Amino acid sequence: MSAITPNIMKQTSKRTKYGFTLVELLVVIALTTVLFTLIFKPLFDSFNLTSRSGTQIETQQYARNITRDIDALLSSAVFVYDNANTPINLWVTNQSGTPQPAPTTFAMLEAVTPARQFDQRPGSTPIDPTTNTPIYPVGNSAGSNFALPLAPGRSLVRYFIGLIDNRSVDDTISGKNTTGTPGTGAGVFTPYSNRFETPFAAWDNRFTLYRAEVAAYIPDPDDTTKYVPNLGLFHTKNGSGVITDAKTDTIELHNSNFFYDNSLAGGDGNPKWAMPGWNDTNGDGKVEIWENWKAVSNSVVSTVKVDLLTVDRDVNSRYIVYDPTTGLPSGMGTLISFEPAHVQNDPMVPGTVDNAGNESPNSAAVTFSPAHANWSNPFQVQVYRPIRQSGAAGEYLDTQADALQPDANGNLNYYQLIAPSKIVRVTVAPGNDPPQNLNALTDVGPRPDPTTGAWLNTNPEYAFSLDPKTGLLNLGFSAGVLVHDAAGQPLPSRYSPVDINNGMTNPIGKRYLRLDVLLNTLWDGVALNPPAAISPLQALGNPSRFDPSLPRQYSRVRIIPGTERVYGPDQRQGLNYGHRIQYTRVSAMAGVVGLNEYKILYDDVRNTGPAVNGTPITIDNPPANVRLGYIEFNSQPDTTDPTAPNSANGPNSLPLNKTDNTGALTLNADPVEVYYNFQMNNIRDVVKGDYLTREQMSIKIDMRLYDPRSARPQSTRLVTKVNVRNLPR
Repeated sequence: MSAITPNIMKQTSKRTKYGFTLVELLVVIALTTVLFTLIFKPLFDSFNLTSRSGTQIETQQYARNITRDIDALLSSAVFVYDNANTPINLWVTNQSGTPQPAPTTFAMLEAVTPARQFDQRPGSTPIDPTTNTPIYPVGNSAGSNFALPLAPGRSLVRYFIGLIDNRSVDDTISGKNTTGTPGTGAGVFTPYSNRFETPFAAWDNRFTLYRAEVAAYIPDPDDTTKYVPNLGLFHTKNGSGVITDAKTDTIELHNSNFFYDNSLAGGDGNPKWAMPGWNDTNGDGKVEIWENWKAVSNSVVSTVKVDLLTVDRDVNSRYIVYDPTTGLPSGMGTLISFEPAHVQNDPMVPGTVDNAGNESPNSAAVTFSPAHANWSNPFQVQVYRPIRQSGAAGEYLDTQADALQPDANGNLNYYQLIAPSKIVRVTVAPGNDPPQNLNALTDVGPRPDPTTGAWLNTNPEYAFSLDPKTGLLNLGFSAGVLVHDAAGQPLPSRYSPVDINNGMTNPIGKRYLRLDVLLNTLWDGVALNPPAAISPLQALGNPSRFDPSLPRQYSRVRIIPGTERVYGPDQRQGLNYGHRIQYTRVSAMAGVVGLNEYKILYDDVRNTGPAVNGTPITIDNPPANVRLGYIEFNSQPDTTDPTAPNSANGPNSLPLNKTDNTGALTLNADPVEVYYNFQMNNIRDVVKGDYLTREQMSIKIDMRLYDPRSARPQSTRLVTKVNVRNLPR
């Protein structure tokens, strides 16, 4: 035993010297893990940080590049389309998982570029197949066929939001659905999904920004000497609005589903309608419109990381949250929008308020101009009227601020235009907001007939019209809107020379007419004014304003100075005696009115004084009160006999007869005809507008790219206004 034991002990000692216990191994592993963590985690973090920083820099570069390119486009464009009226489809899945289009406005920008040389001469020069534009010959000595500056060209530039994969659900390898309506599409093969937000989704198809420059009209593939609509990208419609895809019909530039349109190009899918770069994706040998658009559209952003659609997502699962009412994703919107600039509370500037040439130094403005033209929906116009507040003399206070003050109950009252022609009266109580549903309010405007322009409401509270193209608010109207025949055609206000001459026997002792009165007197066997004719001064006036027992009331109507045209029988002896001639206006202060002359009052003249011959002061007593629209003619007596101041065909009277072809007075003289314009606003009315103007485009870019390493979005927000310099008015 003693001999063996040392050997065993020696061997055991030897094994102990070269081996590790389990504890030692665990300690070593732990130390190694800590060491690797200390060494490599900062390295990995730096890689991730670098990746996110690089992605962030990319978002900034893309945002700046897009803004610069759009600025350059709009600076030279000759026309920019109103994209408020051109929605495009964003295909997403609804709550049940079915692809569904969501029409979205301001997700597309369209502009027409200037014309270039030889653009309008098909067949005269070679055409570049990549751009469909002529290849200009070198050394052309003709010096003709130049393009005028800013003449509209054939190229249409379109920026729009679209899916990376725009295949139609009907354009798969399994076959094409030919029963669908052209231009509508039946869905997309791969609807929206974001693999960065939902890594385990069955597919990935995000939204990006495309740019396409196309020709709306191209040389006819069958006859290159003429241009036809580009049926490879667009449809055409006939006069009934039916899609025909015919070369001779009207092109339909705007189709909300154009990028996913599964229709056959040209109606038959003939390869002659293929765009440069076309690829037969579904392998059917036919050209579809969506395939052509994919060929001519280039993403201006890297499609590897981008997603320009925002939706609400569950915080934990990151799945899309759906709106229970619409079934569409909640909070859905595009991160890039091209909107007309919003101008709010624009105090529209009145036109001239000084018409001294027509003896109206304090006339009310007929037009109000905004800061910008080319309005786009939605827009609204408010008109604030003076409150009915009387001063010491029973007159309205003349300060401009009165137009904005509330009434005696504290309510704010104003008129608002609801496009295109409905005018409502809005009353806002103190502390309350304006009503949300303005369409429910009563239309107090004139309601013009869309065909004739005649007013259907003959007694409106207020009247004005708006031209969205110029942004001009017009408060002037022809008297023909109320003075018209049964068919609505405008007529002049007609008066009998007999009635005018009889004014000499009235207390006023003048030859005159009143535009607020239309008589149905027969003249030459025909009624001068049809029964449908109503004087605007009578329909819109307020007779009580001449009641001396009441404060002077506010008149709702005024004649626009200088707009009247007075025609009457020629008072000068000769071959034209009694025939229609235009009279000349003289000053209202003139004491004497000559032959073929007149003077007119554009506003009321309210005199005070004793009764005339015991007759009390009334509206029909012209010496005391003369209404607006009073027109006076030559009022010199025909004879010196005071008992017979007027005689038929006297030297100062309006002729009752006119000469025939022999010079004899055998025919009835032409009646007096008056044309004029009127307005319903006051000099203290205030006009304000809220609108979108296409003269400035608000480019809102929230560029969002996903970092591939962390799947976290990096964003850069850039908002800028771009002036559209060449937008035609």
